[in-house]
Amino acid sequence: MNLTVAVEVALLVAAAAFVVLVGCLIPVVFRAQRQIDGVVLTIVQAKADLDELIGESRELVRNASSLVAHADDRLQDVEEAVGTVRLWKGRVERLASAIGMVAGTALLRVFSHRNHRGESSRRTREGNDHVRT
Repeated sequence: MNLTVAVEVALLVAAAAFVVLVGCLIPVVFRAQRQIDGVVLTIVQAKADLDELIGESRELVRNASSLVAHADDRLQDVEEAVGTVRLWKGRVERLASAIGMVAGTALLRVFSHRNHRGESSRRTREGNDHVRT
């Protein structure tokens, strides 16, 4: 009988310990559940914010791509304009060179003709002055 009483007391103490343990664990479990619910809510809100951010980022990338395409088109237009300007610059330079050559030749002829006439006139005057003296 002693053994059965000892076993009964041990079972009673174990049951009491189990009841105390469960009594202590229930508030801990509820607190952990609330904290887990808070973490889950935070994660859900973060996901919603990230989804919105991802959508805005995609829109930003689309807009940036559109701007790059537009800038590329304008750059091609500028390159074409620069090519046209270079073509006309070459033509104008050749025309200016030709005009310069023609004008230079004409001016040389005029000055040469004037100098020649001037020398003839001077000689004639010198000859006339010599005759008068």
